[in-house]
Amino acid sequence: MPVNAGYLMLSPLRKLKYNPVKMFKPFLIGNDTILDVGCAMGYFSIPLARMAGEHGKVICSDVQGRMLEVLSKRALKRKLTSRIIISQSTQSDAGLSKYRDSVDLAVIIQTIHEVRHYKDFLYQIHAAVKKDGYIYLSESFKTTSEEEFSRYVDYLVQYDYEIVAIPVIRKTRTVVLQKL
Repeated sequence: MPVNAGYLMLSPLRKLKYNPVKMFKPFLIGNDTILDVGCAMGYFSIPLARMAGEHGKVICSDVQGRMLEVLSKRALKRKLTSRIIISQSTQSDAGLSKYRDSVDLAVIIQTIHEVRHYKDFLYQIHAAVKKDGYIYLSESFKTTSEEEFSRYVDYLVQYDYEIVAIPVIRKTRTVVLQKL
């Protein structure tokens, strides 16, 4: 995604479709460790950092360094730098090995369709999510067919995840899975 498109993704109008509090609050208990994969400029990361709790953290992962720079500035302006961890990833490495079994909630919104090897990508996220943790996965109808989305979900189910919610978000395929 071009960096300029990242600014469009920060539009307050997005809350009409993607309200982070409504989407994620049911899966947080406070002082959580949250992973925002494909975070861009932090549309979800900033509210997640507020919801994570005083001692919570949001690991913000993206392949584009410029997006992460803007996110860092936004976090500084909002006094949230103590809760946000910037992690630049690559197409083949999500950079999550040091977070093994530590993530309470992994958020993957409109990201997986951009990854070349979804199995490697999802395995790295799976390894970071702790027992009883959640993966919130959402893709647009435009970018991801029902068959592709089912492959992503089936891949996670084989690693002992179960579907615990199917949120309704207009023109998306969305599921929340919990690690057993």
